[in-house]
Amino acid sequence: MTAPMRAHGPPVLPAAAWLVAAATLLPIAGVAAAAVSAGWADLPADDIRRYAWTSAMVGAGAIMLGAGAAWLVAFHQFPGRDLFAWLLVLPLAAPTFALAYAYADLLDVAGPVRSWLRAEAGFDPDVTIRSLPGAALILTLAFYPYVYLAAREALRGRSAQAFEVARTLGVGPGGAFLRVTLPLAWPAIAAGAAL
Repeated sequence: MTAPMRAHGPPVLPAAAWLVAAATLLPIAGVAAAAVSAGWADLPADDIRRYAWTSAMVGAGAIMLGAGAAWLVAFHQFPGRDLFAWLLVLPLAAPTFALAYAYADLLDVAGPVRSWLRAEAGFDPDVTIRSLPGAALILTLAFYPYVYLAAREALRGRSAQAFEVARTLGVGPGGAFLRVTLPLAWPAIAAGAAL
């Protein structure tokens, strides 16, 4: 039996990876420090906390929407699935501010969606789209494709095979998804959310 080969020279790749990780985390650490210390930044600490909360809402929404859509496309057969798989990527084709204006106009009080609901369904939802939760919704709809693309590719690969193996071993579909597929796809989902 031969001994495993060892790399010779300085470990450049791990050092470069740590350097990139540190450079990526530095702005996040700065925002976190500004959120907990008043007077450190030009913005008040309450504003930074509110921005952090909105970012957390957008991240959670993008993860749920993107990963859910990827799971539907990767694991289910339904009419128009291939078309649906590409239509889910369309928000990437438009700038976020243009999407924000379009969604706000569609869902505002005088927009076509609420006008139709008033005329046809007989009710008008008491929703203010031009608010912090409305902005979080619009940004979620604009940014979920990053999570969707990463999760879709992760779910198509080994996690689909692992799902089938878990199913053959008697695990139900929900349990196989939660115990096998989701942990395998989580790094891709987190990477999409980080984008």
